Amino acid sequence: MSWQRHRFLRTICAGIRVSLVGLALLLLSPGIMGCASSARVSPAQGSVDPLVEVPTDFELEVRVMVGRRVTDQTRLERRPAHMVLLPDGSLHAAAGHFVVEGARPGLARTLYRDQVADTWALLERLDFVGAGSAPVGPVRPPGAAEVVHVVEITADGERRRMVKRFVGTVEPGATTTLVRSVGGLAWLRDAPPAESIAAPLRYYFGPDPWARYRK
Repeated sequence: MSWQRHRFLRTICAGIRVSLVGLALLLLSPGIMGCASSARVSPAQGSVDPLVEVPTDFELEVRVMVGRRVTDQTRLERRPAHMVLLPDGSLHAAAGHFVVEGARPGLARTLYRDQVADTWALLERLDFVGAGSAPVGPVRPPGAAEVVHVVEITADGERRRMVKRFVGTVEPGATTTLVRSVGGLAWLRDAPPAESIAAPLRYYFGPDPWARYRK
């Protein structure tokens, strides 16, 4: 290799090294770093806790009590139901013959934080927050043809109760909206009409061979 060609290659390599060093310094400069950081979303940005407006001890209990002569029990607001939302977001619920008086229903699901916040916001929109009075003793049982909605809310160390009674038609008011909203979160549905339930077809296979052992 001639010395002229060797000198030419050294010049090229030196130029490349200078360009790379300049590029690295340019990328590490405060202005460039500031632009890069401003383009990224801060971890705290957009991550506001949805429960920030909800009391930490927030608890909701909704009950539907039905008299023995209430025949139309297809809709959720007219059939026995019991729903309890605890501060940890666990939602317990039961309807129909699964409701046991004096017992907490089984766990239906655990709500997301935003669902708990939406439930609290619904109570505020329906003017339930701060309404009612402190519970004193059990709720009077419904009359024979009566449907009773009971709403109890615990918040900021205080528990309050609202009771709404219906005879005949259950009005589509605030308690009905709450029953159907919380019931929807717990996957409680309206019961099908009795006339739509088909009786099972049963086949006769002769006498019971075990009947003599049951005597």
